[in-house]
Amino acid sequence: MAAIYVVFMILSGLALEFLRYETPENFDVSEKPIKDETYTRMETPKNNISAATEDCVVGFQSTAQEKNFVPVTMALQDLHYFVLDPHNPKESLELLKKINGFAVPGSITALMGSSGAGKTTLMNVIAGPNDLAIRRCTGYCEQMDVRSKAATIREALTFSSFLRQDASISDDKKYDSVNEYIELLSLEDIADQIIRGSSVEQMKCLTIGVELAAQLSIIFLDEPTSGLDARSAKLIMDGVRKVADSGRTIICTIHQLSAEVFYLFDSLLLLKRGGETVFYGDLGRDCYDFVNYFSGSALGEALHNNLAKEGITTPSSDLPEMIFADKRADNSATQMKFVVTRFIQMYWRTPSYNLMRMILAVLLALVIGLVFIDADYASYTGLNSGVRMVYMGALF
Repeated sequence: MAAIYVVFMILSGLALEFLRYETPENFDVSEKPIKDETYTRMETPKNNISAATEDCVVGFQSTAQEKNFVPVTMALQDLHYFVLDPHNPKESLELLKKINGFAVPGSITALMGSSGAGKTTLMNVIAGPNDLAIRRCTGYCEQMDVRSKAATIREALTFSSFLRQDASISDDKKYDSVNEYIELLSLEDIADQIIRGSSVEQMKCLTIGVELAAQLSIIFLDEPTSGLDARSAKLIMDGVRKVADSGRTIICTIHQLSAEVFYLFDSLLLLKRGGETVFYGDLGRDCYDFVNYFSGSALGEALHNNLAKEGITTPSSDLPEMIFADKRADNSATQMKFVVTRFIQMYWRTPSYNLMRMILAVLLALVIGLVFIDADYASYTGLNSGVRMVYMGALF
């Protein structure tokens, strides 16, 4: 066993020495040709300007991306949420009290409130049901951006697109959706760069893009601007605004936002400590409705008017039911293909990790070999020692 480890270590060392090297962070793995020409010489035409413009024809070509998702309206009516009291298991605590509201496609709904008001709890309750239709049409962008550091941004979006979009969608359309969201989130310049070393702003865009690549109808964002300065937060929310304009329903918790960011939202659900609603409704142009509400409207009357919109309190019976035949979007062969490819790329791009594993394997082989070097395998004790050696070798 030690000889096998040594042989493979030598082969891997030669491969790392002559084929690969420790790559810098955030480097580009694109194979596109790079143009060396930085400047282009331009000359003013010497022909008659009026004659030239008469025959000038300007053509525009527009390509519309096909939507592979169904726009969904989310509505809440008299939502209550209880948990067991940790101090008294026989009693329960009400974290959310009679929450009402709705979010329509093409809009961004903000969940705001003080600490302990129940913003994240409300979003977890909405996004958490085990219903298959809800799981397949909703995406959740967590506050912590956890990604495979050895993959590129394009590979991360492609991985999500192929494993989460329906198997009936062609591969070409899945690749097109990846390119569409890379462009939508302004990630073209870094699409083929390794994720390792990306900025916080870029990681936020990547997290949103991974959910978009799955062609989801509703996207939940948990503190998308946390840890960002005012400029980066504005850039992130501009990207979220573009996502909403594509026909999706966006719901996000947010705090410490600037006026420019606040103007990007369409509606607001404001909670106070204890899970009670303070305000819900459309913000209006430049938040005029929101300001006007707090300047002279009564709380109960305003909430009643905001929730009494036709089609929300009484949904139409003609709305089609979202039904998914399978639990997984694609078959097991496709899942295995992309998962195995992802791990191969990860190991190939992190040679230091592979080298450390080889060194540990050799050291463990030497230790185990020295411990059982004098074992008499013809006796009962020696046989037990041999079994323990095989077990320890397989364990490590």
